[in-house]
Amino acid sequence: MRHKKKILFLASINTLVEAPRKNGKCIILICLAYQIFILLSNVCFASSFDGIREKIKKDAVYHIEYNFSKTAAIVNLDSSSATYINFKTKRVKNIVKDWINIGEVWKTNNIAYLQGSCGTGCAQSIIFMAPKTSIICPVHEFRFESLDENYAPDFYNNLPLLIETHKKIYVCYAEKNVIQVFKMPRKLYANIHPPKGYFAESAVIRHGHLLINYSDIKERKKKVFYRKILL
Repeated sequence: MRHKKKILFLASINTLVEAPRKNGKCIILICLAYQIFILLSNVCFASSFDGIREKIKKDAVYHIEYNFSKTAAIVNLDSSSATYINFKTKRVKNIVKDWINIGEVWKTNNIAYLQGSCGTGCAQSIIFMAPKTSIICPVHEFRFESLDENYAPDFYNNLPLLIETHKKIYVCYAEKNVIQVFKMPRKLYANIHPPKGYFAESAVIRHGHLLINYSDIKERKKKVFYRKILL
C-alpha cells in the first residue's frame, strides 16, 4: 500500500511524495527528500550579484547559460550548482546545489528547464520561472510487475513530459500511472490514465489538444490524442 503525502515548499508549490512500504517498513525516497532539502535551504549558499558578475568577467565560472535577450542567465559556479542572475535588476537567486552534470535550457526569457542527477542513477529536474518560482514534478516510479524483482528497471525520476510556455502548462506524472496537466505555477488542470502496460515518454500540443507518446516493455509505441482536454 502506498501512502501519499503533499509537501508545501517554495512559492506554495505542491508536490506528491509516494512512500512505498515493503514488509511493513517504509521505504524512504531519499532522492526527492534530499532535493527538497536543498531547495528549502538554498539561502545557505547565497552569492552576491557583484561576486558572480566578477567571476563571469574573469571567466571563472564552470558554465553560464544566457536567456534569449541576455538580460539574465543561469550560472553554474562549481560544476554542480545553478544560480539565477538578472543583470538589469541585479537580483540573484540560488536554484540548486550539489547536482551532478546539471544542464540548463532556457525555454523563454523567464522560464528555464534544469536537469541533473541525484548521483544514484535517477534523474531530477526543475522548471524555473524567474525570478523565484521553482516547479518540481512529483517523483515517478516506473515498475512492471511481470519483471523479475532483481532486474527491475531503474526509472525513478521527476522529468516533465511537456513544458508548454505559450499555454503556460506542464505535463508530468503525479503518482503511479497517473499523468496530470498543470497550469503554471501549480493549479491542477486534468488527470490522464495511460493505457495499461504503457508509460509516457513525451507529449506535444497539436491544434490545442494534448498528444502523448507511449511505450511499453517491448518498446512498442502508441500515440493517444486527448481531444477532450482543451488547453
